[in-house]
Amino acid sequence: MKVICRDNGLEDISGDGDDELNIDDIVDANDDAENKAFLEELEKMYEEPKKFGDSIDNQMAKLVDQAINKPMKTETLTKLEELYLVPENCKRLQVPKVNKEIWRGFKSKKQRDPDLALQNVQKCMTSTLLMVVKSLNVMKSGGDMNEVKNTTKDMFKMLTHGIYTSNRKRKQLITPGVPLKYRRVTDVDTPVTKYLFGDNLDTKLEDLEKEDRRINKLSFNDSFFRGTSGRNVPGPPWQKPPPYFQPKHAKTSGQIHVQKGNKNKKMKAGFHNKDKR
Repeated sequence: MKVICRDNGLEDISGDGDDELNIDDIVDANDDAENKAFLEELEKMYEEPKKFGDSIDNQMAKLVDQAINKPMKTETLTKLEELYLVPENCKRLQVPKVNKEIWRGFKSKKQRDPDLALQNVQKCMTSTLLMVVKSLNVMKSGGDMNEVKNTTKDMFKMLTHGIYTSNRKRKQLITPGVPLKYRRVTDVDTPVTKYLFGDNLDTKLEDLEKEDRRINKLSFNDSFFRGTSGRNVPGPPWQKPPPYFQPKHAKTSGQIHVQKGNKNKKMKAGFHNKDKR
């Protein structure tokens, strides 16, 4: 409804075809917009962040999976380390060694091994960084871009080797904490998937338990083979000699023990004489 003010009063100029505005409609429309925004905000709160990026070439993806689960040959690794030496004016890229005073305090191999393993991983990281620095230096100086291409390939080799090495060391550190009967599923050579020890680990554990139960059913008790061993457990029949081979008399220092039923009689050796005079 439209209303205009004239000198002689108010006049209604609305036509029959005009839609009248309702305050309830206006409020409801605002509520719908707010509700929609509110729900969208809630959805964002519970929306999982994007975990993966855009897909790459399938052949390249397959190569990555293979490289991470396979170590680099020692000869190849040595050549790469010799090819990318630490620049003379950038010595901080060396893997830092443990101070001699502290290193000498490690008396056992068990104390030194964890740091040596981390040194190997760190060596892969520094070698890769050396390759990056070399590539950046080539681009900055306007050098041969084919060199950058070759260096990038070497980066791939070194990084995948570093990932393989670190995964292997993680397995070695975790395995001692796993119960002994389950350590067969924590082998360091198990291929890594989404999980460190591969997929379907629960199924593998169930298979191990079934196998152990079958073995326990077929195995003999140790006491069966050891005999009594100081306990009231009978040994196997073939371990006992026939009664007529069992000695009736056992000589000790100056005495003879005569077994008669469950009673033992001791007699002096000098009085044991068949011919009584």
